[in-house]
Amino acid sequence: MTENVRQRKRIDEANYQSTEDDSKRRIVIDPDDRRQPSLPLSQVALTVIAIAMLALLAYIQFALPHEDHMTKHFPASLPTMDGAPLLVNDFLAHSERIYVGEGPESIEPLNGMLYTGLKNGSIIELDPVTRKTRIVYSSLSIDDHLLTCGKDNLEHVCGRPLGIRRLSDDELVIVQAYHGLFKLNIKTKKLTRLISADDQRFGSRPLKFVNDVDVLDGRYLFFTDSDWLYPRKEFMSVLMHASPRGRLIRFDLETGKVRILDDQLAFPNGVQVSVDKQSVLVCETTLARVIRHWINGDSSKIGKSEVFIDNLPGLPDNIRLTSSGNYWIAFAGIRHRDQPSILDRLRNWPRLRTLLSLVPGTLKKIQSKLPQHGLIIEVDKDNKHIVRSLQDAEGLVVPSTSQIMLSCLKSACCLRFLQGSNYPDVIVAHRPEVTLDTSRMGQDVVVVKNGRRLCGTGAAVANAPVVQNKAYFEVKLQTQGTWGIGLGTRRANLSKVPLGTDSETWVMDQYGQVKHDNKVLSQFRTAIEEGDVVGFAYDHETFRIFVNGTEQEPCCRVATRGTVFPIFYVDEGAILDIQFSTFYFPPPEGYDRILLEKSLI
Repeated sequence: MTENVRQRKRIDEANYQSTEDDSKRRIVIDPDDRRQPSLPLSQVALTVIAIAMLALLAYIQFALPHEDHMTKHFPASLPTMDGAPLLVNDFLAHSERIYVGEGPESIEPLNGMLYTGLKNGSIIELDPVTRKTRIVYSSLSIDDHLLTCGKDNLEHVCGRPLGIRRLSDDELVIVQAYHGLFKLNIKTKKLTRLISADDQRFGSRPLKFVNDVDVLDGRYLFFTDSDWLYPRKEFMSVLMHASPRGRLIRFDLETGKVRILDDQLAFPNGVQVSVDKQSVLVCETTLARVIRHWINGDSSKIGKSEVFIDNLPGLPDNIRLTSSGNYWIAFAGIRHRDQPSILDRLRNWPRLRTLLSLVPGTLKKIQSKLPQHGLIIEVDKDNKHIVRSLQDAEGLVVPSTSQIMLSCLKSACCLRFLQGSNYPDVIVAHRPEVTLDTSRMGQDVVVVKNGRRLCGTGAAVANAPVVQNKAYFEVKLQTQGTWGIGLGTRRANLSKVPLGTDSETWVMDQYGQVKHDNKVLSQFRTAIEEGDVVGFAYDHETFRIFVNGTEQEPCCRVATRGTVFPIFYVDEGAILDIQFSTFYFPPPEGYDRILLEKSLI
């Protein structure tokens, strides 16, 4: 091998070795170059959460309102329940449940029967005497496959009847929350659509949540659409948003014309035409008030809306007339100083309410766990003051109400429970019981023991007048002091004691003196001590007094005028227990406990 060849070979070997070394070096280096520093999975998750929280905070800060319709118009203060008309009582606790199906909302009497709608879309008829029901219209007749009607997710298909009103002797107007207004002939069972929810006249704001209706002169239908954005099944979202998207609408049956009377209402609910036909009253549930819209009368008022009564002790549902032209208001939930509603707690938190409206199921669960308190009030048509209240303070029988109809049939008080997981939806027929009337009593007197114990200072009357020929009741003296029992008219001053000093009361005091108009009519001789039971018998001419079952002499002739009620007063520590039934001693022959008038309520 020549020297040149050897030199060339050494150069080639050196080049090969260099190339091999470089290749090895690259093999060693390249994997290190490809490995990048990795973040722990938990750190990645925290980063994602932080970004999401920042996005949420930005949304809350810049996208959600700082102030809304509720912060401006919802009552800033809470009413109290210590005044006479709202003094806590258990009137509704003495009630009977009549199961008719799930979800009755509104009740309407027609030809001696009661009609209501159920959650499954059916309309039923109830005989208030026999308690039997029959289906007048069933949503199942729409299509045989709709066997699961009654579930929330099928409300828009099966229908959800809410408000019901009499249109004629054979016809009812039915509000279908998702479908509009219908006319139902109860004889032929024919259902006729009056106005569709998707009527083109409402444009981009169709009827989404039709709620209640009233009829004027058989021609005009006044009805509410609670929200043009959310349907009925999302009513909690409507409450939380508190946006003025609700409407009061008039529909003319003769011409078919539709007119929106007010489109700035927050969850408009129950509707009632006033007894003088001058205005329409609407319960504005979200704002705990009632709005009056003028339709007749003073030309300067027609077409305008005003607040009729606000800061109500609950969230109003339906409103109906009393026999005297006043208004009954039923409440879906209660609110007062000792028990604020969920809206009171969230009034100043519009952003939080907006977020909560996205989880209505959670809100329903929260609402169901709040204390229950059944409440109905009567509001005077003229001075707009609360006249009296009917309550179930512990919610044992009537947790909440939707509509009231008193003295409609055989002294029945008919109302509906709101839906809840702990009790069925029913109609309640109230069986009136004679007690002390907590809506008519002196300012400083106290009524406890389910309307049967009187203490404090002042007077109270029974919730029923003496109407039969011979009536009897008893009083047990628990604690001595200044006290009296007897009869009085509605005009008696219940805050001024002792009674018997005016022309409106006839009473026997702790000394056995029967007084009227500041004159002593009679004097009973037996001293009455603590623990004694005083029986009082009255036949519209004579007082007969019994002490522990023994009649006292002499009897006292009286000449009462007009309608009189049992009346009682206490002062200086006296405590009286009143018995209108379940007596300690048998009544004298021919006498009985006080009977309630059928038209009492």
